[in-house]
Amino acid sequence: MHQITPGKRLLSFITPVLLQTQSSGVHPVLDLHLYRGQLQLSTKDALYSDLRRYRPLAKSLPTIRRHFPHIHQVLMLGTGLAAGVHLLHQYGVHPRYTLVDVDDSILQIAAQLLPPHTDAELVCADAYQYLQQQRRHYDLLIVDIFLGQSVPDYVRTPAFFAQCQAAMAPQGILILNYIRNDRDQFLALEAMIYAAFPDTDVIEFGVNHVFVCHAAVQ
Repeated sequence: MHQITPGKRLLSFITPVLLQTQSSGVHPVLDLHLYRGQLQLSTKDALYSDLRRYRPLAKSLPTIRRHFPHIHQVLMLGTGLAAGVHLLHQYGVHPRYTLVDVDDSILQIAAQLLPPHTDAELVCADAYQYLQQQRRHYDLLIVDIFLGQSVPDYVRTPAFFAQCQAAMAPQGILILNYIRNDRDQFLALEAMIYAAFPDTDVIEFGVNHVFVCHAAVQ
């Protein structure tokens, strides 16, 4: 990982400092910046991760704090800088992680930043295909999958949420980050989520909507 000098760290509180730029088969532009002392990962048209300041998880994880002692297996679909790992680590939660991303370059960046002694399996795969094939049950499932500022079409299907349900432990929790670009698409997604998970809370900030869904008690 690029060495961060004291001068770059200080400058980052004034303006974002580009640490490295690269391209991958998935993202023509993949930039790692230091901003206000913290790393950010961005593509040409979207901020993919802001580490411990990543708002969708920074706002949603505290709402499930009472469940932290029961979180032992976590599946993250869409990795970014593994903000969920860093935030849970900050809360003293150290489960086993499965981190899935279609872009191996993102996985490699995330791997270099994981907190020490993190138990994590990194999988380069299409998130939906992985979800269909895996057979584990997770206490926490984080879905943060975007193509630019939109989710893939499969996220807005009943089949996807059925697969999420199948992957969750009996009292598991699903956190889904969504950017509302189209009102009708959003309303259809919202109805789909409530049909699959009646016990759902929504956290809103700007165009972001984060769904915190609790599995039905068996």
